[in-house]
Amino acid sequence: MLLGTFVPPLIVFPRKNMQAELMDGTPPGSIHACHISGWIQADIFTQWFRHFLEVMKATKSDPAILILDGHYSHTRNMEVIELGRENGVSIVCLPPHSSHKMQPLDLAFMKPLKTFYCQEIESWLKNNFPRTVTIRQVGKLFGNAYLRAATVETAVNGFRKSGIYPLNRNVFRSHDFAIHSGNEEHTERREQQSSVTELRQQNGPDTTDVTASTGCSEQSPSPSSSQMHSSRGFVRASDVSPIPSISNAAAERSSRAGSAKIITSSP
Repeated sequence: MLLGTFVPPLIVFPRKNMQAELMDGTPPGSIHACHISGWIQADIFTQWFRHFLEVMKATKSDPAILILDGHYSHTRNMEVIELGRENGVSIVCLPPHSSHKMQPLDLAFMKPLKTFYCQEIESWLKNNFPRTVTIRQVGKLFGNAYLRAATVETAVNGFRKSGIYPLNRNVFRSHDFAIHSGNEEHTERREQQSSVTELRQQNGPDTTDVTASTGCSEQSPSPSSSQMHSSRGFVRASDVSPIPSISNAAAERSSRAGSAKIITSSP
């Protein structure tokens, strides 16, 4: 794609068995695969990577770089990693949540492709009313949209906007990293809330609230709300069953910043 050319796509059809006519009208050189979910799988990505090698003709003396996100079918696919090493392809895995800024396809190609695809569908529906689009029309509609989007200018702009080529280390500004600082503050806030919850469970739900709001120490205790409420003839639900704390460990793990990795260079 760096030279303005595109590797013909692999189209995944959400079905078990393939029918040849489904590929009618698809971009020249396209290949296909089937899976009941319609999503990429490790074996399907391996099929695409072999297709990539055939088109690019990469060798150790004439190497290529392949930029991917961290999907498991990319980074945990040993067959692809070995093929990359054997054929001179360096596979670079982008940091988490950065493809919208660093992946050339996401920056310059995907938006016009989606726009042109929607236009093709709308035009087909108007000209074929009252029929609806089925999987038998997808190949041709996608092919028309792909040929409109896959231009030399689009390919070059993708690498330029990402700062990959020409190399531009200043393509990112300070506010582009705000999400990471925001996640750190959010994590710190969750830790504080967790500490308060632990104190509430140890000392009672209302004593903690009084201490936190007034800043009083343990030397100046005040009557708990449960005693006040029971003297008035009613009890709160939180006095009977304290509010449970919710652990959000998965969110904390996902908020950590990562870095790009060359997965073909690992042992």
